[in-house]
Amino acid sequence: EAERRAAGLPTSEERTALVHHHLLAVVGPTPRVTITVPRGDLRAASLHHPSRWIAGIGTRRDIDSHAHGLATVEFPVSAAEHRARQLWVLARAGGDIRDHPAHHDDVVLRRAVAMLDARAGVGMTEYDGDLSSRPTPPFIGPVSPTAIEQWVKCPHAYFVAHVLGVYEVEEPADIITVSALERGSAIHDAIDRLQQAVLRGDVAPPGPDGWTPAHQALLHELAEDVADDLEARGVAGRAATWATARPLIIEELGRWIEVDRQHWGDRRLLLSEQHFGGPDETPVDIELPDGRRLAFVGAIDRVVELPDGTLLVTDHKTSKVEDLDQVATDPTVGGTRFQLPVYAAAARALLGRPEAPVRAEFAFFSRGRFARHGVTFDDTTWAQVRADLAQVVAGIDAGVFPARPKAPGFQRWVDCACCDPDGLGTADRFAEWERTRADPRLPRWFPTEAPLTA
Repeated sequence: EAERRAAGLPTSEERTALVHHHLLAVVGPTPRVTITVPRGDLRAASLHHPSRWIAGIGTRRDIDSHAHGLATVEFPVSAAEHRARQLWVLARAGGDIRDHPAHHDDVVLRRAVAMLDARAGVGMTEYDGDLSSRPTPPFIGPVSPTAIEQWVKCPHAYFVAHVLGVYEVEEPADIITVSALERGSAIHDAIDRLQQAVLRGDVAPPGPDGWTPAHQALLHELAEDVADDLEARGVAGRAATWATARPLIIEELGRWIEVDRQHWGDRRLLLSEQHFGGPDETPVDIELPDGRRLAFVGAIDRVVELPDGTLLVTDHKTSKVEDLDQVATDPTVGGTRFQLPVYAAAARALLGRPEAPVRAEFAFFSRGRFARHGVTFDDTTWAQVRADLAQVVAGIDAGVFPARPKAPGFQRWVDCACCDPDGLGTADRFAEWERTRADPRLPRWFPTEAPLTA
């Protein structure tokens, strides 16, 4: 407050008084005023108490719910509310709203009833993911491996993002702490800056003993820079949480370079954060069993060459994903993970070595105990990758886009914004999915015994 006074800005107390003055200025000369106040917070399951400013303004009336208000109001304010009350009375009396004249006259109501009936039934319909009756938009251009994975996890989320082009909007003002996505991007950025310095010749490459203290010191400086960038972009969260998160990011990078040093040996750094598949970038595709070629777009975290000439592709993972340790025996983890195969194909294309032996690995950070899990790609591995990719492409081509939520249960984050848009849980959507998955067409992609999401 002292700083605000020194700058000539109103204090918090003065701003509050001004807002109160504005309220009185609006209410005072107005013959009739209606003030609505929420009775509670559904997320927190708590009551809201009205502001003391409105305590003496007029008569208070408690309305239990929208339905209660509509049923007890003396005269509905619109034809829509009048019609809604008629339908409510009919339903309360045991009648069927399909018999009401509004059902025949109101296209919106008729479609809404049809949608509810379809979603309450068994199987997949046009209201819950069946677009087989309409031509499915083909891949307009190269697709990212994570988009392919998204269809496997939740076809509806894939449809919303990659067919409709609708994405969740995050408001910086709502950010309490730095998100896992931004944190991971910052770590990737710091490592890339270090590796780009090596590739440019600004610093010496790691020798047989790996990264040196000079590399460690440079990475620490770069970590401070990317942390500053997060703050400047307004995505670091509140100051209190950022004060803890910032040093943890820098510490984690310090631990990473020490672990990576132990793995280095006689490797030679070739590529860092190398993009492919975009405009003016190297094209990358994988041939499917039917001869089609699926083009991909993305970026490889790192490619190094081993002493025997093998290309080693690394995908850094700052999060912890339980099933990724299976890639050694199943390169797509049951047809759900396609990053490593795509990055392996991209490494060959980017370096112009289509027949080079290639191995790809996930390299985890602290949440994954800095473990590394990888797979060497041979003819058998590539055949499985092509077959699993063809399965996903067939589902997209068939117009299969049902919502596939996780089973309801407590968690601190929203796993899929399309399945849980209000953050209140997936109980209703999961019940719909249980009915939808009974459709005889779906076991090809979503066997009943398979886990619903990873």
